[in-house]
Amino acid sequence: MATIARTKNAISGTATGIIMQVFNLLIPFFIRSLFIKYIGVEYAGLSSLFTSILRVLNLAELGVGSALVFSMYKPIAEDDNDKICALINLYKIYYRIIGIVVLIIGLVLTPVLPFLISGDVPGDINLYVLYYLNLSTTVVSYWLLAYKISILLAHQRTDVINIATFAVHLVKSAFQVLAIIVWHNYYLYLIIGLFFQLVLNVLIAILTTKIYPQYKPRGSVSKEEKKEINKKVRDLFTGKIASVVVNSADTIVISSFLGLVSLTIFNNYYFILNAINGLFTVFYNAVRAGVANALIVDNENKKKKDFYTLSFICFLLISVCAPCFINLYQPFMIIWVGQDLLMEQSSVYWFVIYFMVYQIPLFWVTYKDAAGIWRQDKFRPLIGASANLILNLLLVNYIGINGILISTIASYVFVSVPWLLVNVKKYIIDYDLKYYLTRLFLYIIVMIASTILSKLICDSLKFRGLVEILVNLAISIIFGGGIFILCFSWTKEFKATLVKLKSILKRKKNLCD
Repeated sequence: MATIARTKNAISGTATGIIMQVFNLLIPFFIRSLFIKYIGVEYAGLSSLFTSILRVLNLAELGVGSALVFSMYKPIAEDDNDKICALINLYKIYYRIIGIVVLIIGLVLTPVLPFLISGDVPGDINLYVLYYLNLSTTVVSYWLLAYKISILLAHQRTDVINIATFAVHLVKSAFQVLAIIVWHNYYLYLIIGLFFQLVLNVLIAILTTKIYPQYKPRGSVSKEEKKEINKKVRDLFTGKIASVVVNSADTIVISSFLGLVSLTIFNNYYFILNAINGLFTVFYNAVRAGVANALIVDNENKKKKDFYTLSFICFLLISVCAPCFINLYQPFMIIWVGQDLLMEQSSVYWFVIYFMVYQIPLFWVTYKDAAGIWRQDKFRPLIGASANLILNLLLVNYIGINGILISTIASYVFVSVPWLLVNVKKYIIDYDLKYYLTRLFLYIIVMIASTILSKLICDSLKFRGLVEILVNLAISIIFGGGIFILCFSWTKEFKATLVKLKSILKRKKNLCD
């Protein structure tokens, strides 16, 4: 039986993943700032629109990579190289087909492009050339040795992927900055992106071959195995479609009905929100493995206790972030992009509510993924995404960007939240529904109250610029986290959180000693 250094690889993958998370926050932020300053607001909107269109086209891939990598775990453990090579060959075939499908659908959608943009596009560009450059980048990523990444993923060597991606993206970003500042050329910006996508694929292929020279795409899997893989693909497809449809539909609807400038303004705010969501994702990814292990080895009482405690921790983190959003959004945007690209204050409020209702069910999704109940949950995201799209189209003409935000909030509140609560109780943990809902209600009330109180205090102050941001940040953290802890310091969830924190600190101290 072959063994993998799971702990070592997990630590290495997590460390490089954090570095990539910071990189993926700072560099796109810097480039987006240059985009708006040197090329124009409309170009930033176009870039967001093309990204969303291609994200929809990439629905053809959702589930394929995860299902095939999952299928490689057992033959790797059994050191069955022939089976691994056959799976890699299947992966190669699937991704070539996906690339062709994306190309064909992308070309078929070409006549629709003008209808996805409200108003005029910049006069010095060809919309179709830009679209084909973006499409080419996606198609090439599938055709050129992309299947080799499955070998690294199956062996938990995400550190190799992260390091290669970091190095290539760093060089790519440097050249793209020159294309923006020196030449002010969006075409060159996209061509550089296409070239370095090729470089990244080739680099990963070379590294994979060097680390695992025994794996080559040859042979074939049985019909039964292929059928089982296809079944996993279907289950994962419906499970992942929601995030793609929600994120892409919002962007495309805004562009189609409100125009590129409105899209750029929306995405400036969403960019900041999504960066914080990414940090939450790091947290959820970190606890998922522990949750999965606990669901297997712990008794029911211990599972319930941990479920309640982790819920408390998640709401505490949300209660700290919500006041920060409501008090820092506008002052930060004034410094970053100026008064002309500010949203209405009402939209900021809806963005904060969106953040809350987006983060709350993610905790339950972590439990769902840890327990592997994809099949039982596969229709929830599909129905939620459909509701969001329908409401988008109904509300955008009447209340603009606020309608987009309200649509997403409604789909989470009325579909995702109740559905996930039922699925967690039915399939994972038989928690006390009355007790848990009471706790959730109290958490939400305190969180909203502390956010409103911090907003009233910050609005009463007369600071401006960087000083305003620093003062508002301090007030937001103190009131958001402080009031939440003060109100629930008597609960067993808070006491259990302290025990966990002390245990972590003690473990770190022992490692240092």
